[in-house]
Amino acid sequence: MGKKSKSKQVKTALIFVILFIFLFGLAYLFPYTGDDWAWGGSLGIERLHNHFRDYNGRYLGNLLVIAMTRSNFLKAFVMSGVITGLLYLIFKTVKQRSTAVFLFAAVGFFALPRYIFRQAVVWTSGFTNYVVPTFLIIAYICIIKCIFDGEPKFKKFTFVGTFFIGISAALFMENITLYQVAIDFVIILGTLIAYKKSFAPVISHLFGSITGCVIMFTNSAYLKIVNSSDGYRTMETSSEGMTARIKENLLKVISKELALNNVVINIFIALVCFALAVKFIKENKNASAGRKSFIWLNLFIIISYTSYSIAVKLYQGWNIVLNYTNIFNSLFVVLFGIALFVFSLICVTDTAVKLRLSFYILSIAVLTAPLFVVTPIGSRCFFCSSMFFVLFICEAFGYVFDSENPLIKNGTFAKALTSVCLCLAMFYISVFGYIFISDGRRNRYVREQIESGKTTVEVPELPYQGYLWNSTPDPDTVWCERYKDFHGIDQGIEFKIISYSTWRKSVK
Repeated sequence: MGKKSKSKQVKTALIFVILFIFLFGLAYLFPYTGDDWAWGGSLGIERLHNHFRDYNGRYLGNLLVIAMTRSNFLKAFVMSGVITGLLYLIFKTVKQRSTAVFLFAAVGFFALPRYIFRQAVVWTSGFTNYVVPTFLIIAYICIIKCIFDGEPKFKKFTFVGTFFIGISAALFMENITLYQVAIDFVIILGTLIAYKKSFAPVISHLFGSITGCVIMFTNSAYLKIVNSSDGYRTMETSSEGMTARIKENLLKVISKELALNNVVINIFIALVCFALAVKFIKENKNASAGRKSFIWLNLFIIISYTSYSIAVKLYQGWNIVLNYTNIFNSLFVVLFGIALFVFSLICVTDTAVKLRLSFYILSIAVLTAPLFVVTPIGSRCFFCSSMFFVLFICEAFGYVFDSENPLIKNGTFAKALTSVCLCLAMFYISVFGYIFISDGRRNRYVREQIESGKTTVEVPELPYQGYLWNSTPDPDTVWCERYKDFHGIDQGIEFKIISYSTWRKSVK
């Protein structure tokens, strides 16, 4: 190993160590909110003793959240380790790697829409069920990436690891469980066509996924959902009900959460797609006029959708076609996805990169499909899809700006992205640092009132509510009961919610 190569490895390792330390500090600042109070209190132990019967089949996610809500240090360690690992795996999965590619992945992660970030990353209960299985899915893709490269060579016992990845990832989130089974069939079909055979790691992952699927869905909770006897979750079974549910979920949730709200990611996608188009036209001057026109048409759709998402973000009250705006948004996001898929196939000449990019878009579609027929669905359900968009960006960026590109060699892109990362880091530290201090003060304030003999106590809201999920224990709700249980407060104590600004003025 040459000195230059060794120095590069040391530099890369140092970057990931710094990232882990930063994420540990940031995750330590995240407060416990909402369902965290239930998992960290007596209700979590009750569910455990009941083996999560009639609750859900997310066994590994449930066990992990019970542990993480009992130790802030453990929570911070797990969160920082998983997120660092996720970004590392994205970096390793991309064919053309550079420091700039990794920084792109980091920016993509921290620039997630606020609603996804607060539900899937900040909220401990959301983190365990959405970020952890995403890490396992990307780990599997990283292992089998050689299939896309035309050189499917695996180490001797790789199939053992992929089996356990498959069964583990299937015990967190239902749509991810179904995604694994479906995508393995797609990969097996693809390898049979391309190589006239399938590979043990993929077959074992499929068996692991099916095993996990059986374990999950034999939980009695899902029978209650199908029978419409679950008080929280529903799934339509009739053709009329399913059609109505698909329409409602698409128009009101999926069209917005899947891509429309992902403004920063959409901008990156538009930029890398433009760079892909320029690269293709420059290197394939003899390409047919029809192919070139088709490339520009799809690029136009991609850029138009990005511009529209920016406009909607800037003016959220804008209804472009009045009462039909939701229908317009739904059709536009479908068109956007098709354009990305087609663009990947016709604009990339490297077969390995072409397959990877189209696979990422296909994965997003398969992940989203189960969400059409269930309720409720929220922003957190789209975390994994967002990471596939980030993978798409990093793969396309690495293809256009490879290691020989001057902007990569002289570190121009890396320096610019480092500046963006530092700004995002300072922003999140300032927001969650203030929240952490305020959460501690709130808990002490509530305790002091109780110790003084009050039976009705004031409970302030936390600052930056937009970055927290269910952080206010409103009276007459389960959050109030669970907050009291988590903090060991008598259920007979009455809560009166006051705004954060009112509280700060009164204690000055």
